[in-house]
Amino acid sequence: MSTSTLIIPPLTVRNWEKKMDKQLIKQSVWAQLSNRMVQTAAIPNGGEQKIPDSVVHYVSGKFTPGVQSVTIPSMDKLTKKGKGGLQSVEGSEEKPKLRYMQAFYNVQRKGLTIKDESVEGDLVNAYPILQSKVDLLTDYFMELEDYNKQRAICQGVDEYLSEADYWTGDSMPTPPASVATHPYVYVRGGTALPAWSATDATYVGNIRTLVNNAGIAAQVFNKDTLDKMVTMASRNVKPLNWKSGSNTVKWVFKISELQAEQLTTTTTGESFNALFREAGGRGVDNRAITGIIGIYKGALVITDERAPLFNSLASVDSKLAFQYIKPWGDERIPVAKTATDGTMEVAQVLGRGAMGCAIIKKLSFNKQGKDYDFSTGFEARRSTGDTRMDFLNPSDLAAKPMNWSSALYMTPTTTGAY
Repeated sequence: MSTSTLIIPPLTVRNWEKKMDKQLIKQSVWAQLSNRMVQTAAIPNGGEQKIPDSVVHYVSGKFTPGVQSVTIPSMDKLTKKGKGGLQSVEGSEEKPKLRYMQAFYNVQRKGLTIKDESVEGDLVNAYPILQSKVDLLTDYFMELEDYNKQRAICQGVDEYLSEADYWTGDSMPTPPASVATHPYVYVRGGTALPAWSATDATYVGNIRTLVNNAGIAAQVFNKDTLDKMVTMASRNVKPLNWKSGSNTVKWVFKISELQAEQLTTTTTGESFNALFREAGGRGVDNRAITGIIGIYKGALVITDERAPLFNSLASVDSKLAFQYIKPWGDERIPVAKTATDGTMEVAQVLGRGAMGCAIIKKLSFNKQGKDYDFSTGFEARRSTGDTRMDFLNPSDLAAKPMNWSSALYMTPTTTGAY
């Protein structure tokens, strides 16, 4: 029995393309929280950071071979008493403490190849199909953008900056940054912050100890949880001071879908929904933020359907403690919290300049097309990086970094797979 190759006419392929779902993910919340581009001349100050009123603080610089970072300096607030009357201040001058953070970057690349036999090997006919694949790469980088920023807030830097797989060559044989879990992690039911350690594995172990000792009874995400987050933010996180109608947005609270469900359905105590019903039909005019629940005591509460989880099981490698949705798969495995096992829902408290994003080159495509063995491929790339805005003490790098712009707040996962 003879066989033959089916040749599909180009017009038929193009008609298929028009009917296909592009599978675009929803517009990234992060893209809506980062709306300014600022040069490195801006110097933030520890007391009143002179940075834009956006969550993501973009910095740029001239690309220099062998250099993978942009440095942002900062000075601590003055802490010593002054003199009075005619007393001389000579000899008692205070020397401000200089801190700095580095926004690292790397070239992020992704290639794509397609077979072109279906259009009779004609590159001219293949080009419209190849062009449509730009959507796939755009989707990929949008998901990568979301994952990079989630990881940067939780673990200090995006994957491209800390993992050896992305670094080769003589100029930088090792990654420029290491995983550093957020120095300010609050746990629902916890009595204190976890003990800080410059060794990340030790610090993650301390977080797990706090999580497992906090208890899980009735620790759902409700209005009381929200009140505690507001109190914490008012003391520790620099406000955004956005104007939204008659409201002022001081911080953004990004909460998981499970936390949002608990917040809006819990009926015990003072119900969050009842609070909003009592307020009447007030509309919320905000800058196109999606997933908004409401503005509560200055906090813009939004649902993040891609929020990470924290694994409390001690045997899991500390670097894998946080679970994310990545472009190559959803690695979150929700497990109902027990005394020693299970996951925690991770809410993110974001203030002014929560993240330093070095952006050197925006996403671009090499669309010339390389034809080999009836396959046509091209590449997308960008030069960027996401780094949490921690300010280090140059004279004591092992000391706990200062962070005035973000925090994590964890509550137990109360159900299994969802």
